[in-house]
Amino acid sequence: MKKLAAFFAMCALITMPVNAACSYTEKAEANTKAANVKINYEVVEDKQESDMGTSINEYFKISILNVTKELYVVVSNDVTNDKVTYTFDDAKDGVITFNWDNIETITNFTFTIYASNQTPCYNEELKTIRKQTPRFNDFSNRAICDGMEDFYLCQKYTNIAEIDESMFIEKVASFKDGKITEEGKDAEKEKKGNSIISFLRKNRWYIIGGLLVIATGSGVAIVIRNRKYREVK
Repeated sequence: MKKLAAFFAMCALITMPVNAACSYTEKAEANTKAANVKINYEVVEDKQESDMGTSINEYFKISILNVTKELYVVVSNDVTNDKVTYTFDDAKDGVITFNWDNIETITNFTFTIYASNQTPCYNEELKTIRKQTPRFNDFSNRAICDGMEDFYLCQKYTNIAEIDESMFIEKVASFKDGKITEEGKDAEKEKKGNSIISFLRKNRWYIIGGLLVIATGSGVAIVIRNRKYREVK
């Protein structure tokens, strides 16, 4: 029996999580630090001079802000499926950065924040942040897009899935004819919707006043009916 008890005790020790000492207060403190972590990105143009002229290489500079020594971050994406771990030691001036040069594809990043071994809550998952980087739009270089840089299919970077050239030309023609907006929405429906919104804004006080009159009238009618009901009764 003693051997059996010792065996079960050993199993319990083996299966015991490494962060069993993580108290509610310590977990709350770790969550507070994780809540401050932010993600942003910017497009960087790297100009290279040579005998052939100037070449420009563009990429995304992705920054992870506010990672303290009590945290670490695991970064994954849906393009390469790689997972990279960053810690406080990877930060420079308090910011962890890495470059992403796959600008031809819309990429979805997942940043999972954990408690580091500097806390009793080691390896506890605290927060998940998702960030999407857009893709470079080849159509933006077309002469047909000159002067239409704000049109959604002519923007340099876009989160819209790729379309074929015939669809692109059709949409550009529709925009030039006034059939769709810069965002690619039906211009006529947008115009009607904006007219309704404009009407409601201009007449909101009259509408509110009318509703109050109706509400007040309904209340009076209910009181009168109740009085008549009591008189008959």
